[in-house]
Amino acid sequence: MCGSSTPCATPARGIPADMHEAVFDPLVRLEEEGSSSIRGKGLGLNICATLVEAMGSRIEIESRPRQGSTFRFELSHGLPSRASFDLPSRSPQASYDREAAARVLIVDDDEDNRTLLGRLVRRQGFAVDLVADATAALSMIERRQYTLVFTDLRMSGADGFELSRRLRNLEARTKRPNARLVAVTASKFLIGETERAVQSCFDCVLLKPVRPRVLGRLLEPHKPAVRRESVRVAKSRVEPIDTSVFSLVPDYLARRDEDLEILRDFLSGHGSIQNVSRIGHNLKGTGLSYGFPRISEIGAALEDAAHAKQIEQIAHLADSLEMVVANARRAEQPASEMKRLA
Repeated sequence: MCGSSTPCATPARGIPADMHEAVFDPLVRLEEEGSSSIRGKGLGLNICATLVEAMGSRIEIESRPRQGSTFRFELSHGLPSRASFDLPSRSPQASYDREAAARVLIVDDDEDNRTLLGRLVRRQGFAVDLVADATAALSMIERRQYTLVFTDLRMSGADGFELSRRLRNLEARTKRPNARLVAVTASKFLIGETERAVQSCFDCVLLKPVRPRVLGRLLEPHKPAVRRESVRVAKSRVEPIDTSVFSLVPDYLARRDEDLEILRDFLSGHGSIQNVSRIGHNLKGTGLSYGFPRISEIGAALEDAAHAKQIEQIAHLADSLEMVVANARRAEQPASEMKRLA
């Protein structure tokens, strides 16, 4: 099995951020001001996106006005069996349908969690859509059929429980097959009413930080047939962090500046302690997954300190977080090269 990532840089024109998703829609084309000489009907990127999605991936765009654009996608190629070369006798669409059906929706209001889980699921051969809230998730579900839906339990607005209820109602109303619902949480202690609620609403639970081995076992029954033959199960109790996460680390560290600003504002008398708790909860679930176990430790302690309203402890942890982030930026390689328990 091998993976490939193919960037494609465009001339230095760039695409505004609010048009990044729209350029993949059919019959959408961006034109420069005062120019009417551009040919085409705006179908090129839509066709490319459709082909890439049919192969279990998704095109990602990085673009800034006057700086140019880069389009990337990743494909993982397994070695097909001898039978795979035979022409289908009765159902030429069956193979494509199984590929197209392997689509996953990830719902999380935290960008770090969305980005990381999306990258890991794509590496397993699935087409993935990412949304930040329940409303956007239901809008996507009305337009597409998903094999699995991963949703964070704690989200602003409608939480994971509310999304699960709305989704099941939508499926019953439209008589569509039920998607497999996966609750994603950083809490290892689901007890009492919370445990019963999870069991009644979800098919399974995925704990943060996400372990690629655990995620692989969860996804295995739903993988496209061509990917199943290339799966190898490691026997070691430790596993390296997926190397595809390395490219996400700079942005992950950059977003910690926003967390530190919120923490400093709180310590100076502005903001709410709920924001501190939210930051701690998110860091607890993402730090180790990005290769920074110390950030996960700080996040867990920060969440506890917020619940106990320990202001001095919050200040100490904010200093520790700032130091860890600074050290990580100075390192030649991120701590993601470390191994961790599977």
